[in-house]
Amino acid sequence: MKKFRRNMLGVLSFSLLCSLAHAGQNLQTFTAESLAQIEAQHEGQPFVLVLWSMHCAPCFAELEMLGTELQHQPDLPVVLVSTDDVSMRDDVLELLADYGLEKLPTWQFSEDIPEKLRYVIDQDWYGELPRSYYYDADHQRSSHSGTLSQEQLSTWLGTEG
Repeated sequence: MKKFRRNMLGVLSFSLLCSLAHAGQNLQTFTAESLAQIEAQHEGQPFVLVLWSMHCAPCFAELEMLGTELQHQPDLPVVLVSTDDVSMRDDVLELLADYGLEKLPTWQFSEDIPEKLRYVIDQDWYGELPRSYYYDADHQRSSHSGTLSQEQLSTWLGTEG
């Protein structure tokens, strides 16, 4: 019986580690070239780029809303970018899992100087969060500072009821 429990514990631990490793594969490192890569991946398609941080309380309400929307729209065209330092990777992954967002394409800032990456994203952005960008199918983009509402997201994506 002890051997069975030990084997079951081993199987459960292995399963948990595999699921965590799989979730972590979706968190990519955001560099100066990443925005161009994201735009190329969504060529000809509208999408929303959402910038957030673990240190941004209003971001949590936005992430919660996105998690709810993702339940209703599994193909929600949203890309998340955490502006947190790479040392916070585990915290970022845990928070994404808490809000059910681990299936969304997600990136995390990689530079020691985050201003460089902010400048690549938008020369007029000074780091206020949350910050979102709507890209239409031609990749003309609109920016929004502050918490993105469900209504704004629906308007941008043309899914309003």
